[in-house]
Amino acid sequence: MPMLVAAAATIYIASIIAGLVLPYKDVLNLLASVRSITVLPDPARAATIFLNNIAVAGLLFLGFTVLLPGAYLLAMNGYIVGSVAYYAATVSGVPAAKVAALILPHGIIESAAHIYAAALGMQTTILLTQGRAREAAERGLQGITLVVYLLLVAAIVETYITPVIAAAVG
Repeated sequence: MPMLVAAAATIYIASIIAGLVLPYKDVLNLLASVRSITVLPDPARAATIFLNNIAVAGLLFLGFTVLLPGAYLLAMNGYIVGSVAYYAATVSGVPAAKVAALILPHGIIESAAHIYAAALGMQTTILLTQGRAREAAERGLQGITLVVYLLLVAAIVETYITPVIAAAVG
């Protein structure tokens, strides 16, 4: 499993770097659609963030059971993170420290959960091709439970802690 996590992390980190170097030019329009959740009360915003991240983790897990769609989804997720960071720091003029404060507090937990979900999908594929369906189901269920908990924590951090840290950075 450590090699699978390393493979997923490599895809994710490489795609963040790609987003920073060659950003998606329409990412600002993409962000405009996300702004609608900022008007929600905190508990509803946390629930929305959590459910969105659960959907992404589920797609990563299921996508990696057929490999290429999961790799693409993981890479696009990282690419968008890199593009957002690039445009926030360059076009919007947000200081790099504030960009980091807006992404890192919850992003570390959220990214770890998504990377782990992708690795679980790869592991499930390997186990299924080896005829070990019961083991695949057991490991998958245990792993996805951890992913759900991590994403719950990330949503709470993103809603309640990230804004406080970002405001302190200025």
